[in-house]
Amino acid sequence: MCHEIAARILAIPLVKERIMHPRLQGRRTTRRWSMFKRVQRQAGLFREMIERGCVDPGAAAKEDRGSAFAVAARLCLQCPHASACRNWLDSGVPGPAPGFCQNAAYLDHVSSISKAMIP
Repeated sequence: MCHEIAARILAIPLVKERIMHPRLQGRRTTRRWSMFKRVQRQAGLFREMIERGCVDPGAAAKEDRGSAFAVAARLCLQCPHASACRNWLDSGVPGPAPGFCQNAAYLDHVSSISKAMIP
């Protein structure tokens, strides 16, 4: 179950289809919500931070029965530092998550767990 939750959260940015409100189905009008774009952007940043830290999403989702992963995803969704995060990821600077990241401690923790699992 934890793997399914991680896969769903990390797959959000891969959704490219247009979303149609149920009341508008069958019409040509489509609507994109700004909140959907925000969720898509923030989930993408979260996924990239996990990848940058060489974190195994399955192992991260198992930590604390998935609740720590869910909290981290929620913190990222609500984070006010999206542009700073995007700039940091684009810079390619190696190392742990920057100080402004609310998930820095969590990412460091699950990164160490993931690295310990590698033989």
